[in-house]
Amino acid sequence: MSMKIRSFLRPNFLKLAILILALSLTLLIVTEREATSKVSWQEKRGAPLSFLTLVEYRGPCPPSSFCAKVRIRDLHFSALLIDILGWYIISCAVFLVFRRVFRH
Repeated sequence: MSMKIRSFLRPNFLKLAILILALSLTLLIVTEREATSKVSWQEKRGAPLSFLTLVEYRGPCPPSSFCAKVRIRDLHFSALLIDILGWYIISCAVFLVFRRVFRH
């Protein structure tokens, strides 16, 4: 039984590629957004746990241009590690399904 779990969790290129793709896509998910003033916003990103907090400032700009500054306010490493672990298990499961479907 432990050999099955070990082979399920053993990393390879495709599992890591699925993991990187999933983590990249979670950065697009805004879990919370609030205005902190008339010209700044705060966003929390990441799924299932929010691990990144961004602050965006929009200031006065010359006509026909768009001015915005985005900076990272907080990066929660514990939430990021939990997300990585969860998404890695999901990537292992996706790899297993693809391997069984396309085996023959």
